[in-house]
Amino acid sequence: MLSTIRLVLVGFAALSVGLPIIFISAAKFALVVGALAILLFESRTQGSASSLRGLWLPPAILTALAFMALSMMWTSASDQQAAQALVKHAKLITIPILIALIRSRREALIAVGLFAAGQLLLLVGTYLLLLGVPLPWAPLRTPERVHALFSSYLDQSVMNAVFAALCWHLRELPEVRRWRPHLALVSGLALICVFFVFPGRTGHLVAIALLSLAIMWELPRRWRLAALASPLLALAALSSTSEKFHARFSLMTAEAHAFANDAVINSSTGLRLNLWHRASQAIKASPFVGSGVGSWEREFARLEKLHGTDSAVDLRANPHQEYLLWGVELGTLGMLLLIAILAAAWRDSLLVERGIRRAQQSVIASIGVAALFNCTLYDGLIGDFLCVTLGLVIALGRHTPAVPQASPSSR
Repeated sequence: MLSTIRLVLVGFAALSVGLPIIFISAAKFALVVGALAILLFESRTQGSASSLRGLWLPPAILTALAFMALSMMWTSASDQQAAQALVKHAKLITIPILIALIRSRREALIAVGLFAAGQLLLLVGTYLLLLGVPLPWAPLRTPERVHALFSSYLDQSVMNAVFAALCWHLRELPEVRRWRPHLALVSGLALICVFFVFPGRTGHLVAIALLSLAIMWELPRRWRLAALASPLLALAALSSTSEKFHARFSLMTAEAHAFANDAVINSSTGLRLNLWHRASQAIKASPFVGSGVGSWEREFARLEKLHGTDSAVDLRANPHQEYLLWGVELGTLGMLLLIAILAAAWRDSLLVERGIRRAQQSVIASIGVAALFNCTLYDGLIGDFLCVTLGLVIALGRHTPAVPQASPSSR
């Protein structure tokens, strides 16, 4: 009975990240409450070995969240703002929960399969919208949702890039070996969406990073240094072949020059650069332990008022940079904690089979790159997607025996 409940909770969470945000919220609530009940019951009735044993990532996440909770003692935010921010950061807890609830390779594969079904729904929906097919279940189209199904183009472009990487690397699993050509095709279709359908620059950069990693891993070791040129070659190729890619990056360059020369902030790039500038000022004001969880909005408003606020500027709820957000809230220690979470996840990936290791490292790399330009983990939907994806891949690796590598020289 408990195994069925666990599988339902995990499966719903895995599928939900390909559905509208209301399903993600419901699945996350059910996952947390259900996990607490199951783990509490098991602790009283049986002494099973923990699925988290030996991992560095869960302690890193719990340490960061504990420090965030402690920072409520000195935060400049109101109690409500601090509590809301803590809850948004706390989605990280879904990673160890998923690892703890998945107890076998069969359960991990079922969860990954449901995850893939949800992502295929997004991918197929995008192509149907691109072909002009009306979808009754798709929300009202807006400029940010022209071809994205349930979220903005920014979110779905990152999601498609990560899904492409997972399809490519997990095609090595014995259970899906006969589907390898299909998985390669899905990976290609997802990348086409990223580069030629969606204008999201963060998604472009994430996809370029994941493509560069995949190329590096496919090359013999003696040629891997040459893979460092892959991002530059990809940028050059895409700039000449993708009109959306070229237009967005040309616009970004122009907006950056306008900000540097004339302090123009009523543009996407200008607004982001202004947010980063204010975030760095806030960190400088409280460099060691920050202004406390949830303090960004008040600190930003204070600095804008201090330096003169343009009433036309949209005051955002975060600085559009995950590292800076943690720096504002928790100081340099907070930035180190975020880096420690990514480093711990990378260290844990070194212990598993090659295909899963590369899939896991691709998810970690996507978080690290996307966090440079958005509050990827803090934001709803995309943050939930990345946390659930990382949890599922780690759980799959925990229940897959590592196989000896072919030879040091061939890979």
